[in-house]
Amino acid sequence: MYTKTDIRTKIATDRFDVRSSGILIQKGHILVSTEDDGTQTLPGGAVKTGESSQAAVIRELKEESGLDVKTKDLMAVIENFFVYEGDDYHQVLFLYHLQTVTDSQTLPVISGIEKTITLSWLDLASEKLDLRPPVLNEVVKNLLANQATSFQHLIYHD
Repeated sequence: MYTKTDIRTKIATDRFDVRSSGILIQKGHILVSTEDDGTQTLPGGAVKTGESSQAAVIRELKEESGLDVKTKDLMAVIENFFVYEGDDYHQVLFLYHLQTVTDSQTLPVISGIEKTITLSWLDLASEKLDLRPPVLNEVVKNLLANQATSFQHLIYHD
C-alpha cells in the first residue's frame, strides 16, 4: 500500500516544501505552536502528496492539538525564503482562517500527539505575537482589526 509523503525535498544544497497553517482565535486567544528551539509560529505542517492544502491544515490541527476544525477562508499564500541548517530554503505556505467545529464557552483543551512542538493559547490582550515568519504577525493583526483584505500573495525573505 502506498503511503502519502510530505511534499518536502532537497535539490542540491537547497530545500523546498509545501506547508499549510491556520489562524485559530477563540475567546481573545490565538493558538500558537512553539518549537523546541523557542520559535513561535502558527500550527500546521507539511502538505502530503495527493492532499489539498485545506485537508492538510485540518489534519495537522487534529494531529497537533486534538481539535476538530474547519476552514473559513484562505487568507494568504506566502513564499517564505530562509536559511535552515545552512541550506537555502523555499517554502510555500498556505494560511487559512480556522474555526472549531463545535462552539464552546471555554477555550478548547489541547491534546495533540506531536512531540517536537508545544501548542498553547496566547492571550491577545496581554501577550505580544512574535510569529515566524514575521509576515504572519501582520496577517493576524489585520484579521483582528477586521482589516483583512481579500486573499493575499506575500513574499518574505529572511
